[in-house]
Amino acid sequence: MFDPKSPDTTGYHIFVEPQGELRDKMQTIINSLASAYRGPVFTPHVTLLPRISGYSEEQVIEKTQELARSMSPHTVSLGAVAGDPAFFRALYSEVSNPSELNQYHEIANQLFGLADVNVYKPHLSLFYGNISDETRAQMIETIEYDVGESFEVNTLHVYHTPGATETWKKIAEVDFS
Repeated sequence: MFDPKSPDTTGYHIFVEPQGELRDKMQTIINSLASAYRGPVFTPHVTLLPRISGYSEEQVIEKTQELARSMSPHTVSLGAVAGDPAFFRALYSEVSNPSELNQYHEIANQLFGLADVNVYKPHLSLFYGNISDETRAQMIETIEYDVGESFEVNTLHVYHTPGATETWKKIAEVDFS
């Protein structure tokens, strides 16, 4: 069973990632918060499908290619900064237009034969950790961030995620066709 307080995850994950200037800006925020609050550094992303298991790396890539063929390029808009009492949702930017990601998440679940352990909540994480509400509020005050920034999605990023974030490795980028 998945423990929301654990810094470890398993299997493979499929992400969408901002590019260019927005990617650099979000990476700077992630790096700064990780340094100030002793958290892990990770690539800015929105998880489309987490903890894929029971498949080989080749099968995960093949199924991701199949998923990408069913997808159309779309825009992800970032919303307010929020947080939850869970390691991987400690602090994040909400996705203000989640309908397409929700739809593609459902298709991905079906394709991989998975069911959600938690409610799917598209977001771009800014900090991973187990923090208090007071610390979260302090962190939010330090972030220089413009609500409404957006990025185009036309590629899926596949990561092998066998444990803590420092073990994660990108294994494929799959463009929509």
